[in-house]
Amino acid sequence: MTANSMSPNNVLVALSRMEPDLPDLLSLEDWQADGDTFSAQLEMLRQSTDPDEQLAISQSLIDLLTDYPVVNDRLQTELHAQAMFERMLTTRMSALAETMGIESDAVEPSITAAMRAVHADVVEPSRSTDPSRLITIKAGGRDGGEVIKLSNLTLDLATMASLLANTTLIGASLLHQTNPILIAASILSLIVSFREGLSVELSEQDATVFWGLVKACDWDQIADEAAIISWTNYERERVGMPPLHDYYVKRTLEKLEDLKCIRPVKGRPDTWRLVDRYVIRIR
Repeated sequence: MTANSMSPNNVLVALSRMEPDLPDLLSLEDWQADGDTFSAQLEMLRQSTDPDEQLAISQSLIDLLTDYPVVNDRLQTELHAQAMFERMLTTRMSALAETMGIESDAVEPSITAAMRAVHADVVEPSRSTDPSRLITIKAGGRDGGEVIKLSNLTLDLATMASLLANTTLIGASLLHQTNPILIAASILSLIVSFREGLSVELSEQDATVFWGLVKACDWDQIADEAAIISWTNYERERVGMPPLHDYYVKRTLEKLEDLKCIRPVKGRPDTWRLVDRYVIRIR
């Protein structure tokens, strides 16, 4: 595993995904002994904006979990999978950022933040009845490293929509380094990468309309096209891009519908619902 995959931001995002499962991974006695310490340190890491303090807290959390092999193994697997997704996305997101005039420094933090909404079911090769039907990702470069096999990939789009409104999801430090359009683009890129039969090129138009829709959604993940168009062009203006004509926003919404990450609301013309959980099953 690379040093960067063990960065405080990566550790924070991986542990935040794991947090709801920890009471089940640990015995009741172990959770009672260390659960409060874990939760307190994780919250400290979320709120910290000092790099040295972040490094110390993340290392303390790793040391705490080392005493519990099942939890430690899960963390290592989460970090490996996360690093591989980030490696897959970096080139594409860097090119998109350049096209949109977004600072390159925002690429890595935005991809890391997007990983908060990604849940991968990792299958050990020995447990798979048909390993050839799993997605395999090799960590550590072309010539070696750990092999990760995925059975399912779940993208929690509702969580993605909340990332920039709640520091408890990705932490204060990471929050200030991200670009929301790149977060949305990272999620779309994973959908295109893993869904069978797709041959789709993602553009800045796709990313900005998707993020505009996310911003326009109410608590029920529903937004009408007028609000989507307004938010899309507002977000584009923020990064110095020209507005999109209504026609192109509508065509992009149809493309997002084809990707199955949004769907029309029955009985409400020109109204769309963001899919809460997008599950890609590896067949």
